[in-house]
Amino acid sequence: PGSLAVTKTTTASEYSIVGSRIPYTITILNNGVVAATNLVISDPLIDSTSNSLVCSPVGRGQTLAVGQTTVCQGFYEVMASDVLNRQPIVNSVQISSNTVNGGASSVSTPFGNNG
Repeated sequence: PGSLAVTKTTTASEYSIVGSRIPYTITILNNGVVAATNLVISDPLIDSTSNSLVCSPVGRGQTLAVGQTTVCQGFYEVMASDVLNRQPIVNSVQISSNTVNGGASSVSTPFGNNG
């Protein structure tokens, strides 16, 4: 039946400032043989800080047709605890639907040396 292929990228090469925004792009492709109904996109970091995840042309809860791609964009706001911990921020996304198997992808942004 195929699955939902997902990739997650960022243009940020590092972070070091509280309140700065790390942008993310999530690309989802339905490479299955049936439409992916009730598309669920779970991105805990974006949802917990900025709630900015916007997908087009197919949004959360909608149907992604066979062979169709949708692109989601959002950002994570760097928190004080991130800067204090000085650890890479690993942001993961999980995709699922009622009819097509989901997928997952993550990207890591290291702490910068200038912070």
